[in-house]
Amino acid sequence: MNSRCGYGTGLTSDNGKSELTYQSKALSENVLLSLGQLVERPDLANGPRTVVDVFTRAIAHYQETDSSYDIPNLVSDVHQGQFRYFGEGATIQSVLTHLLSDEWIFQDQGRQTLVTTLAAFPQGCSQEILQCYLPDKKQLEKTRSELFAPLLVELSEGLALERLQQVRRINTNWEQILSRCWETLPALDVLAAQAPSMILRTLIPKLFPKGTPAKPDWEWLSDDSNAILTGWYILRGTFDDNYPQREIALCVSDKEPESWPWDVDACIALVCDSSVDPDVTPRAELLDKDDGCFILMRLPILRPLEDRIPAELQRHGKHIQPEPFRPATILAALHDLEAFLGDQIDNSDDADVLTYPEEQAEVKQVTAFVNITVDFVLRELLAGTVDVGMSTPISLRGPELLRALFTQACRHRFPEYQTLTKTEKWQEILSNYHEGVSSDRLTSAQRQGLEDITMPKTEMYETLFGQKSTAAGDSFIKKLGAFVKAKKNSKSFSLRLTMHPAEITLINYLKKLPADQFVPLDAAVEFLRHHGYMQTETKEIVKILVARECLTKDSNGDIRFIPTPEIERGRLLEQIAELNDQLCRLEATDGTNLITKNTSIANLQKHLQQQQGRLESFAKEEISNLESSITSLQELIGTVSVPAISTEWLDSDLSRHLTGIAIKLKDTQENLLKTLRRELKGFEEELDTASSLSGVEWVVVQQNKKELSFNTLQKLQERVKQFETRVKGLTSWEVLINQLHSTATLCEKVSETEAAPIQALSQLVDEFKERFAVDSWSPLFTSSEFADRLGTIQSDVQARLYELVQVFNRELETIRSQFNVLLPSTPPPTFNILVESNRRGDLIQESFQKLYQWACTGFRAAVIECQRRRKSGAQWRNPDKGRRGWKTLQTQIEDGFQKVEVKLDFETVQNIGAMVLLMQRGFASTKENEEIFRLYANPDAPPNFNRLEQLFRKGKIQIRVERKSLKGTKDSP
Repeated sequence: MNSRCGYGTGLTSDNGKSELTYQSKALSENVLLSLGQLVERPDLANGPRTVVDVFTRAIAHYQETDSSYDIPNLVSDVHQGQFRYFGEGATIQSVLTHLLSDEWIFQDQGRQTLVTTLAAFPQGCSQEILQCYLPDKKQLEKTRSELFAPLLVELSEGLALERLQQVRRINTNWEQILSRCWETLPALDVLAAQAPSMILRTLIPKLFPKGTPAKPDWEWLSDDSNAILTGWYILRGTFDDNYPQREIALCVSDKEPESWPWDVDACIALVCDSSVDPDVTPRAELLDKDDGCFILMRLPILRPLEDRIPAELQRHGKHIQPEPFRPATILAALHDLEAFLGDQIDNSDDADVLTYPEEQAEVKQVTAFVNITVDFVLRELLAGTVDVGMSTPISLRGPELLRALFTQACRHRFPEYQTLTKTEKWQEILSNYHEGVSSDRLTSAQRQGLEDITMPKTEMYETLFGQKSTAAGDSFIKKLGAFVKAKKNSKSFSLRLTMHPAEITLINYLKKLPADQFVPLDAAVEFLRHHGYMQTETKEIVKILVARECLTKDSNGDIRFIPTPEIERGRLLEQIAELNDQLCRLEATDGTNLITKNTSIANLQKHLQQQQGRLESFAKEEISNLESSITSLQELIGTVSVPAISTEWLDSDLSRHLTGIAIKLKDTQENLLKTLRRELKGFEEELDTASSLSGVEWVVVQQNKKELSFNTLQKLQERVKQFETRVKGLTSWEVLINQLHSTATLCEKVSETEAAPIQALSQLVDEFKERFAVDSWSPLFTSSEFADRLGTIQSDVQARLYELVQVFNRELETIRSQFNVLLPSTPPPTFNILVESNRRGDLIQESFQKLYQWACTGFRAAVIECQRRRKSGAQWRNPDKGRRGWKTLQTQIEDGFQKVEVKLDFETVQNIGAMVLLMQRGFASTKENEEIFRLYANPDAPPNFNRLEQLFRKGKIQIRVERKSLKGTKDSP
């Protein structure tokens, strides 16, 4: 066998000069190759520290087993976490744990061996090394084939685990996905049943694209749960800028809907026709019903496709021949390819996953194929005619048909709709128009578009609409469209602020209501929505109608139609005067008066709302201050209530003082809670009074009480802060008292040999007892000082215990190294550092006694076994060439056991173990075994290798192999 696969064969090198034995080869060459790969991966190993770790472990392994440290040993130690430095997060360990927990891998020795071997070679393992551990080539190929697709990758240096690669690669060719999909197609009826879901995933995103966050096309307003209940998805978007932000209901099904939603702008139903007749063609129609406008499109998903198949798709026809392409079979493949693309790009956790050119190229190829195929399927499934007002309808296919039907449906549904969103800044344009309509230079008739406005063009543009130049003004007027009508001749220029059709529609609706009835703005929004207008459009229409003095708005934003502007102006002036008087009483007026006889109703309404807002703001501020005081009191009550002050402390010399302090704090807590709750009740009653009175009346009364309430709250906050500080100080001692108790226990444990710690502890406790006796509160805040000094004492006593643990471990290792073959199979005892409350330092000696007794248990078992062999007739010879016979050695051993019945010591244990080893070796010195320990140098008389193997496996012999010397032979030089 090649030395790379060996375990330290001990053969000479090619020049025949150096001679190696099993003992001189502690590390296999394969482990060195593995380390070379691992240290190049900082995510898997820690460089030189990992190498030192492995070398140390290899030496220990060689000393224990007399065999080289190889790949199975390395992987086993990594899996069991034997190394200190083996990569951040122990990646290899977690990968092995995950893979070997799989029953399919763990129960097959070949799969398990392949996985564990490759775990040591993250950059690839050669075939030569793999055959060292899986010598059967057929088994290796079979195992490799079973694991390759899901778990393995082929690298330049050989086979490797995919989970250990730094960059996840695309490991499945998209054309393989196509072939696998088409070769495993279900029956046509199953495809027909799956068609709606495949259309939803593959075609609908192409028909209704999301666009970009800055400029979205279609927004999904409902999810799958709504579709499960109703069968419809709700979307918002448009195919035609003349009808923006339409809400549509979408249904994809295998049969025509029984009922259609009526509370949307349009409904679109895509119905899958499962007929296989080649003469079946796609159809589309617009159903004009009383409760809506509906688009019905029938999709022949199983119709054979023979013509117009793109070349990119045609070359894959071999996978389904003699079956023809059908839309459903193509959809099935697109469904799988879309999932493949999503896995590789959309859902990737690694932003650099497509950094390799071959990966980028493959994604581009599959993306191009998907786009071409989707366009083809859409054009084969969507076809029909659309009436656009010409002599004959026009024929369209694919997305163009859907867009044309959408426009036709919107035109039927909203025949009088004229969108306000003609430009990107349409709201800014209407805002300027609103300011012009609100101008105090206009009469009511001019504002309402009943009279022309005549003045120089430049002046009109600048004073009404803020346009600095004639060119800018002309452009502005053009953008307003139906909102203006210009008249010009050689002598003058006039403009009429005409009403938009939406304004007229809304006014006609409001005129039918009672004259004094206010209508919520949402009602106007809903009314105009049924005429095609969006919410944002309706709000702009209402603003303009208010500026025209056709509508008025109250403080809630509700609207009302104004029959006569003069009556409305008088009513507003009375309300403004009353508000000004109230603000003067509170000294909250600003002393300015912006009202004139020409002020428009809109500006009067705005001023009235401003004054109402000032008064309400003043009252709200005072109520807010009262509510803040209530919140502060509630928080103070919570702060005082939360601490659970314990009056029971762990027994110690300081507990009596701390218990007394805890009792005082508990009394303080109860008194504080009574006071806080009493004050809280008074503040809450004040808030009830504010609710029952008008804002102005309560604010005047409250001014006299404000300062008193503030002082009371401030004093309570100071008392609570002092209580909280003292509770925190007391709480800081809870952990220290527990630490004091445990430290005292440790000091007691070593008191027989070290008296200094317990003396220092006693001095510390006495000092703090005196402090608490003089002043109860100040010592509470010295816990950090006590903790530092207590920690020093605890560190000293723990250092002494650590020394004893070190002695214990050294004696345990000595016993193991000298008498390993005699020791029992049970685990050795551990050093006991936990001390029960009723026990002292004798536990230290007890730990050592348990160790000695454990060793002697194995010695006694070995002696009993030797006695049994002697009685059964086995021969025994004195192994140390001394005069001690069997009886003498047996007597000395028994005397040693009798001496240790009372108390053992380490030296006695060593002596007993040495004599037991002598007794065992006496059996190995007989002639019965001597024939095994001999030199086999004659090739014509080889040893019984089967017998040697049995003895070696039982651990009864050692084997040494040496190169035969050539001296004295005919061929020697």
